[in-house]
Amino acid sequence: MAPIRSPKNKPSRPKIMATQTLKSPETLMKEGFQLHTAGKNDEAVAVCKKILQKVTIGETAESAGLLWIKIAPDDAKGWNMLGQVLTNNNKPGDSAKALSIALRLDPNFIDAYMNQAILQKFCGYLKPARDSYDHALTLDPENKRLRTNRINVLLDMGLWDEAKIDVDWLAEHYPNEAV
Repeated sequence: MAPIRSPKNKPSRPKIMATQTLKSPETLMKEGFQLHTAGKNDEAVAVCKKILQKVTIGETAESAGLLWIKIAPDDAKGWNMLGQVLTNNNKPGDSAKALSIALRLDPNFIDAYMNQAILQKFCGYLKPARDSYDHALTLDPENKRLRTNRINVLLDMGLWDEAKIDVDWLAEHYPNEAV
């Protein structure tokens, strides 16, 4: 049997660029603290946001939220994210305070109302949760996430007819999606 010969002018393979290694949230948090210590607060907040895009539960996420609000105490988004993390970390009292501050800073912050409603439902306060969703819907009546989450609260409250109104609304506005 004859040996297999390869062509003399082989097409070159495309070079694979080495991808940047993904940093763990813990490593990013250390970088965030270093940036803050060096007075590079905008960059430190950017790192906190990056962490909170990856994780929203645990000590690192909580540290990122706390650093964010330490650097930018007037940023409603930071307080909202901290509130979400604290809810996920089963710290409802602290979460309620953070979300309250977010809403005081921005009374039209729909995501903060949604996180407040999620916290209220988590704590068993269904009527306040419904009220939070209702208020957010006055700000954005076309918001699918708000309506979908509100349905769960209405069902937990036994308000079947009211939940059906939202289900029908979603079916009418999003006919090709499962509700």
